[in-house]
Amino acid sequence: MENFGKRLRNVALLTPDAAQQIEDQYADFVTLDLLVVWMADPSHAPGRLTSSPWPDRIEITTVMEQDPQVNLVSGQVVELTSAGLYSDKVAVTYPVELTFVYVDSYWLISDYQAELPW
Repeated sequence: MENFGKRLRNVALLTPDAAQQIEDQYADFVTLDLLVVWMADPSHAPGRLTSSPWPDRIEITTVMEQDPQVNLVSGQVVELTSAGLYSDKVAVTYPVELTFVYVDSYWLISDYQAELPW
């Protein structure tokens, strides 16, 4: 989860190569089904919409086991600006819910729902 959250800043969703960036940054963290959806329509994927602010991380607030192979994770995406790089100043946060499934000895994200503030 931590590594995935740090990758959000590396995906510029409005660029012509957004689908390739999604594949490069998220393939190790999400199910193939979710990856295909995001690559087909990057507007549904998490990532960077503007140069500033940008997503810096996901902070987890709760983890709930739905069954032994499925966990529901709630948290918030924290976005920063360059002013917040060397301080605790957060530009914006918004809620996010992720579903993790256990596949072939790995926990992968199968669903990602963010409540964007705009």
